[in-house]
Amino acid sequence: MIYGIVPYDAKRDIHTKHAFSKLVSKIIHIKKSVEDSHENYERIGVIPIGMPDGLPSAYSKQGEVLVKGNRAPIIKVHTEHTRVNLSNSFRDPSWR
Repeated sequence: MIYGIVPYDAKRDIHTKHAFSKLVSKIIHIKKSVEDSHENYERIGVIPIGMPDGLPSAYSKQGEVLVKGNRAPIIKVHTEHTRVNLSNSFRDPSWR
């Protein structure tokens, strides 16, 4: 309820106000993840925000973040960080 979210099993009608409208952070690490071959890889960004910071784990593989105005899908929300897929958001290999 700190973040203005009512628990799904609330027995009463509780009126809350959102504590903030957006959450801003920086990418602290970028890495390439080799999948099946050396030609197929993902560019993965790591954001230092996780579940204790108010980012639900339900956003894994469903949510998106904005990175320099481009949408980047969330790969996985962890306890201490979140991984996002930057492969389709940034085609320029020199972007860092």
